[in-house]
Amino acid sequence: MNLVSLNQKISKLFVEKKYKQVIELIESSFDQKNLNTQYLNILGAAKLFCGDKDQIDSSIECFKKGYLKEKVTKNALDAFTNYIQTSLNYKKLGDLTQYFSEAINDFGYDEKMSGEILRTYLYLNNTQKVILFLSDLINHTGLNKKKLQNYVFYNLLESSWSQEDFFHYSKKISSLLKNFSKDKLLPLNKIKNSKKKIAFVSSDIKKKHSVTYFLKSVLEGDERKNFEIIIVSNSKKNTNDKNTLEFKLMVDEWIDIDDLQDFEAMNLLRSKNFDIAIDLMGFTSDNKLEFFKERIAPIQISWLGYCNTSGIDEIDFLIADKNLIYPEEENLYVEKVIYLPKIWNCHSGIEKTRVKKDSPFLKNNFITFGSFNNFLKISEKTIQTWAKILQSVKNSKLILKSSRHQHYDEIFKKFKDYDIGKSIIIEKTRDFESHIDLYSKIDLALDTFPYNGVTTSFEALWTGTPIIVMKGNNFNSRCGESIIKNLGINSLIANNMKDYVEKTVNLANNHDQLELIRNQIFHNVLKTPLFDKNTFCRDFYKTLESL
Repeated sequence: MNLVSLNQKISKLFVEKKYKQVIELIESSFDQKNLNTQYLNILGAAKLFCGDKDQIDSSIECFKKGYLKEKVTKNALDAFTNYIQTSLNYKKLGDLTQYFSEAINDFGYDEKMSGEILRTYLYLNNTQKVILFLSDLINHTGLNKKKLQNYVFYNLLESSWSQEDFFHYSKKISSLLKNFSKDKLLPLNKIKNSKKKIAFVSSDIKKKHSVTYFLKSVLEGDERKNFEIIIVSNSKKNTNDKNTLEFKLMVDEWIDIDDLQDFEAMNLLRSKNFDIAIDLMGFTSDNKLEFFKERIAPIQISWLGYCNTSGIDEIDFLIADKNLIYPEEENLYVEKVIYLPKIWNCHSGIEKTRVKKDSPFLKNNFITFGSFNNFLKISEKTIQTWAKILQSVKNSKLILKSSRHQHYDEIFKKFKDYDIGKSIIIEKTRDFESHIDLYSKIDLALDTFPYNGVTTSFEALWTGTPIIVMKGNNFNSRCGESIIKNLGINSLIANNMKDYVEKTVNLANNHDQLELIRNQIFHNVLKTPLFDKNTFCRDFYKTLESL
């Protein structure tokens, strides 16, 4: 068979998804050592798609060889991108990252390849690498909304940026948002509604996402009856799971816009005559900030999903509380700050019977710390601080669990550098009930900084588990402080890293005091503003009415 006929046959078999025949044909027709990058790429893809898990390693090796064979060609770029993607998807990274710098020199910041490199650094919990890579990417390829949003968001997790920095970059993002043709946009309707119409915009109302526990607190109270409530969903995943269906029954209207073109969705939302539109996302996930910049309601608010400024002048208000943003700092947030009376959000509670558990140290004879925050929130300064605690509290353990699947070995490596690897326990529970039960293994929870936990802090306190938090310098880094102040046990708030270590070590070594605080939290927390959804709901809608 001549080469042209062979290529035609391979192509035909591939289109027909006869991948095993593609493998057999290529392997029988060529000397494997002399396969060029094009055939290595095809062979790797066939082995990947053939349905045989035993072929995955061989598939990855084909892509790798294809890249190394030619390096600078278009075929080599495709092979390298496939190499990253397949290695990452099947958690078989090997020596993948060592080729990143060379590949960038060879191919530049190719969009698809760059996306896979970024995904790899995120999987490896390496926020510092993520920030550096995004900075280089922006410098070499210019700005766009997605790149700059990611850059700002990941700096929230790790960097020592001031609020002035976040304000500056957020304003830049606003300038990059897509503009809509004004002459084709429907005008905002000025007709007064008999009931004020409030639209909550999010792509996260699904599968027990964290935001759902806080949104529910304003959908179940009596005060909401004075309003018509609409959820605008931009979810790219199934919106018929049990959790989503529950929310559909709570609201007056549910609008899916994921399948619509942006212009079509904009006009649909403008036609709904909302009085207030509330963005629950900020720079996270599949946000639709362009809609807010162009306006879908006369009054627009940022709340809940993103604890900082949006940078968008057309978002009129930002919901916070007095513990999060100080009056003299309001000029560092584009939005006018609305202060709720006690706390900026309220957890609607967990559908599980609460049972008072003894402190684990009574059984273990050692203290167990814990953090169930996303591993990306565990900054280098957080690791340094936790390491000092583990070194100071004899035989202590630290249980870690992330809400997203990440590379556990990389977390271990970071703690091994402080010679405390044996103190680290990583849990991988998946179902929600097991997740909540895991708090019973913790004597004292530790909050992350500068990006604090929110949902996990509420969960810990709901179970009666104390948590140490640290003061911050802006909205997102003061969430823990606001939660604990509303709990009413200010001794759990540290002023700085040194104080964080001292407070934690002292409490860990004072078992009577620790047990006293655990009892106090368990018996009182549901009476505090953290879980008093009736009061919160009243305050929330009263505040909206005042606008």
